[in-house]
Amino acid sequence: MDKDKEITVEPRPATYFSDTDYENTFFGFKANEFSDSLRLRTYILNRFNGVYLAEVTPGGQFAMNIIPAGSVIIKVGETFTPDLPSLKGAISEYEQVGKSFKMLVCKPDGYNMPVYCTVKVVGE
Repeated sequence: MDKDKEITVEPRPATYFSDTDYENTFFGFKANEFSDSLRLRTYILNRFNGVYLAEVTPGGQFAMNIIPAGSVIIKVGETFTPDLPSLKGAISEYEQVGKSFKMLVCKPDGYNMPVYCTVKVVGE
């Protein structure tokens, strides 16, 4: 074996690109992918796939409809939201005052049961 040879290992490039967070100012929230590390830090079990609400703006649409930070959004209207692109697409059609829609949400209350919440978009 030759001791003078060196091996350099370069980091492997990413094989795909995905946004890791999303901020919606209309509804007043910041969301992240529901990663394995988030699953370990929450009470919400692995059986649910959705998008994790990292922050909810006080006075925003989600806060007024009692959807707390730490919740996982599983479905918006009739669209399942396993990732951020699906959430962006599903929620964009409701960004208008007067609209109303149902969301399937797992709240951080320790029960680990998804519940349907009706979100009514109100004006300022």
